Amino acid sequence: MPAVLLILGVQAPCVVHVVRRGRPYWWIYLILLAPLVGTIVYLGVEVLPDLHRSRPARQAATRVAKVLDPARGLREAWRRLELSPTIQNKTALAEEYLAAGQPQAAVALYREALTGIHATDASLMLGLARALYSLGDAAEVLTTLDRLREANPDYTSAEGHLLYARSLEMAGPHGCRAR
Repeated sequence: MPAVLLILGVQAPCVVHVVRRGRPYWWIYLILLAPLVGTIVYLGVEVLPDLHRSRPARQAATRVAKVLDPARGLREAWRRLELSPTIQNKTALAEEYLAAGQPQAAVALYREALTGIHATDASLMLGLARALYSLGDAAEVLTTLDRLREANPDYTSAEGHLLYARSLEMAGPHGCRAR
């Protein structure tokens, strides 16, 4: 009796899946007439490939890969930067450094990127401020965000405002400045 309930407990969701996903109705006959084989074939042919393509499955795979190889993103960002030393690749590597808990390297990359025509790039300056905040350098964060605001008066960022407020708090009463 428990085997019959187990088979029915697997068959029913498969039949519902056939109907909801608009699969050919001959799957229902296969699942019901050949309970074990039909269900296994349906799961292998129709359900598993769908699971692989779904967003939650991709997110879970990304999390598992991150646990199994936490330095993969850092290596890939390094490889891309070595192939093409662009501002975007420097920024991507800096973000990977921040995610890996290495803000000092991120600060160096952001400072290297903030040259020439990108000297006042708002997203780079905000990235530098984030990296400096991770280092605990509140005064430098405030200076960077003040420069960002002077160079880009129309730029608004909730993250930038939050960083500014947190840096003011970190700096304490003596680090307070008026905007």
